[in-house]
Amino acid sequence: MGPTSSGAPNKFDIEKSSRELDRKTQAKMFSQPAMNKWGIFHGDRDAQIANQFKSTMKQCLDQVNFEHADPAVYSVKPGMRSDAWIKELKKQLNDGIQMVVLILPGAKGKTPLYDDVKRFLLSEYPIPSQVVLAATIQKGKNLRSIISKVVIQINAKLGGIPWTVDELPFMDKPTMICGLDVFHATSLGKKSVLALSASMNNSATTFWSTSVVQDDVGQEASNNLCRGMTNACEAFKRANGTYPAQIIFYRDGVGEGQIEGVCRPEITQIKQAIVSV
Repeated sequence: MGPTSSGAPNKFDIEKSSRELDRKTQAKMFSQPAMNKWGIFHGDRDAQIANQFKSTMKQCLDQVNFEHADPAVYSVKPGMRSDAWIKELKKQLNDGIQMVVLILPGAKGKTPLYDDVKRFLLSEYPIPSQVVLAATIQKGKNLRSIISKVVIQINAKLGGIPWTVDELPFMDKPTMICGLDVFHATSLGKKSVLALSASMNNSATTFWSTSVVQDDVGQEASNNLCRGMTNACEAFKRANGTYPAQIIFYRDGVGEGQIEGVCRPEITQIKQAIVSV
């Protein structure tokens, strides 16, 4: 966590504090970038809910000494149509916006707007966003605790670091921790997508990432891995002034029967990337 009011490090033992984690993490985080320009969007029937969220959000931000300006608040009408949400977002967003909070109508798993609005904010107008369901706020149950967790998510999406783990093993030298998975949607006729992430600091709390659409539908073996790992190593050097002395690699989505056919070729590509830099 971040420092206490006296400036001393705020540390605690996770195992000994397992029952108090919720309370102990409601404190200043390890790093918190200022949130100077952000907005809240809500459906036209949820103005009161948006005000309740805004008020509780301010309390939670102030509790952790999170530097922030007051948000701009926008109403979307009609609030149940995704095209209305996208139209309002296009109207109000600009390059200076750091974060948007979307208070979507509906309950968990029952809001039809989520996919369309998130897709727009990821692909057409990429701005960090946080969705909160109007039904969650309206219930009022454990609202302060819920919004405290929203603050943690927003901080991470802004590039902040909520917390770190002391004395991580293997981190006594420049170390890059990587994760790889391949997503398939063959039922939709879509190609496979490779996703690779790599840590960029000695607490493994900042990351470089990339995604690549693969040539063949349903392809698991990652032919683009060598290029991705080369770029990850170069990014690590830019961040640290040196290439990683060791790499720890996690591969998801591969069964034991696929190790020879998938993992072995990928290990070869990782080695090729290391040699190339």
